[in-house]
Amino acid sequence: MNREELMALSTDEKLVFKQRFIDHCHAILNDRVAMLEEAVKDAQDSANNEDKSSAGDKHETARALSQNSRDLNASVLAEALKERDFLLSLKDTDPAEFVKNGAVVLTSSFNAFVCINLGKVDFEDLSIMSISPSAPIAQKMLKLKKADKFNFNNRETLLLDVF
Repeated sequence: MNREELMALSTDEKLVFKQRFIDHCHAILNDRVAMLEEAVKDAQDSANNEDKSSAGDKHETARALSQNSRDLNASVLAEALKERDFLLSLKDTDPAEFVKNGAVVLTSSFNAFVCINLGKVDFEDLSIMSISPSAPIAQKMLKLKKADKFNFNNRETLLLDVF
């Protein structure tokens, strides 16, 4: 589906599209969570299984690196779980008449989903940037509605549709 076909859909059809997109993002997050859980487990196993060698400093350094890796992955995992929970809270999608959390926004330059920071998501032949509402470009769009314009990085952008 291209952008023009999406804009031509009825409000109910757009909401069905948005729900399918949310479900797709949820699947991406589930994959990310599973990968991060495995990375945390592997780093913890590595830290636990460091064999004591005759070079004690080498052992301690390897253990510390494994623990740092575990802590970093655990932090990223916690953020992914928060994002997944937030995405689940959008199950009952309402039409958005202005740009807000959970809105799909079609502009003259790009397509966006204002909700969580997943980056570029390819879905049904469309590229949609999944961005956090705190992202600078989202901040420029918040509370705008269809046919409004905004400037970002010295570039004027027109909102073609919001739902």
